[in-house]
Amino acid sequence: MSHLIKPITSDHDLIELAEKMNVQLDNIFESNEIKSHLPKKGSFLILLRPPNLEVGHWTAVHNGEFFDSMGEGPPKKYGIDRYNTKQYQGTYGDYCGPFCVLWLIRSNTVSQMYSKQ
Repeated sequence: MSHLIKPITSDHDLIELAEKMNVQLDNIFESNEIKSHLPKKGSFLILLRPPNLEVGHWTAVHNGEFFDSMGEGPPKKYGIDRYNTKQYQGTYGDYCGPFCVLWLIRSNTVSQMYSKQ
């Protein structure tokens, strides 16, 4: 359990976690790389990071729905209207990345359930 003590914050850590949890992950972006609307299909992790800062905040998108563990809406440039409004972590929490992977697990599972009907 000691490997769960430190927060998972890097893209490499999140890719490894997603692979271990068998989560479909189509791409990882930094928010400044996104210039137009995101694809309506796919699973993405997005690091919201102000320019010239070393730290950021992980968010996720799955099939046109945005997730932020702080309950904030997506930037307008993403072209997404659906998002959660519930805050899952405190302002200074370090677990936004794992929350995003957990949300993608749930989102992928729900998508698979409905695609089999």
